Amino acid sequence: MMRKRKSVRKMLYGVGVIFFSLGIMLMGFYSDLNLFGHTNKLAGVSVFIFGVLCLIVSNFFRAPRNKEG
Repeated sequence: MMRKRKSVRKMLYGVGVIFFSLGIMLMGFYSDLNLFGHTNKLAGVSVFIFGVLCLIVSNFFRAPRNKEG
C-alpha cells in the first residue's frame, strides 16, 4: 500500500510542476520567454491553479511520521 501511495505522490508532483511552469509561461510572467504570445490569460491562470492544486494534493500522500517522544 505504501509503495502505491509513493508512486501516486511522485506522479502528482511531476504533473504539478509541469502545469505550474506551463501556467506561468501562459500568463506571460516571463517576458523573455514568449512562446504563447496570443493566448488568453485566463487559460494560463487556470493551468497555474491546477498545477498548484496538484502540488498541494501530492503533499497529502506522504508517509506518516512517527510520533514517538
